[in-house]
Amino acid sequence: MIGTTVEVVLTSASYGRDGHLVPWGRPASSAPGILAPTGAPGGVECPADATCSFFVARNLGAAILSAVGPSGILCTPEHTRCIGVTAVLRGFRVRVVGAQ
Repeated sequence: MIGTTVEVVLTSASYGRDGHLVPWGRPASSAPGILAPTGAPGGVECPADATCSFFVARNLGAAILSAVGPSGILCTPEHTRCIGVTAVLRGFRVRVVGAQ
């Protein structure tokens, strides 16, 4: 519905060789006239292992939210296994519809 705020939470379970969490990139909208970036509503907190973004529905239609996943040398939390990962662009389709 127009005016609705959409929260996007991308959780990461990837760690770098230094032990720090490797997050997702911030999503971008393919159609900011339909789904535009906005700030977080008051009182909303993002989990420590996530990248959180907010969008507001401006018009009816569809938009693709794209985000780049964790990349580089990624390891398990215990650092028992590591692997080189190329960044992957992931798209999520969001449709803004009118009130039913």
